Amino acid sequence: MKWIKSLWFKLLWFKNNKPEHGEAGQEAGSVILELAKSPMSSDVERLFLQALADDPIAIFKLALRVYKGFGVEQDYSLAYQIFKLLWSEDADAEFYMGEICREVLVNGEADYHQACCHYAAASEMGNPQAKMRLRETAELTGDKFWLEWSGD
Repeated sequence: MKWIKSLWFKLLWFKNNKPEHGEAGQEAGSVILELAKSPMSSDVERLFLQALADDPIAIFKLALRVYKGFGVEQDYSLAYQIFKLLWSEDADAEFYMGEICREVLVNGEADYHQACCHYAAASEMGNPQAKMRLRETAELTGDKFWLEWSGD
């Protein structure tokens, strides 16, 4: 019963406080609302509400919690979708999207090419770990394009 009340509160809060950012805000809200189906700690619930209000720092922290499974059920696919909301503005979100593609099996296989795309973008945006991870992934696959891209 407590969970139902919590979900009702979250949805009511979102209805009354949803951002007016057009399609992008609606997409963000719908991705983040996926979490309303899962039990979450009070810390994650606070981040959830802030993320619904389109707070980029809260969105990143929420995605990281979902990625690691801290205070909420671990869900790599959902974490990827939440990080994706920040793809054009956050180098660390790009880096973690690369990590998900590289380390997490999707349909039985890691997607090294997509991981390299995210690492390259994160590197260009200034993430210091991304260039190293791009090189490691390119060496693993023998992809000359990404090896050259990651060169010094």
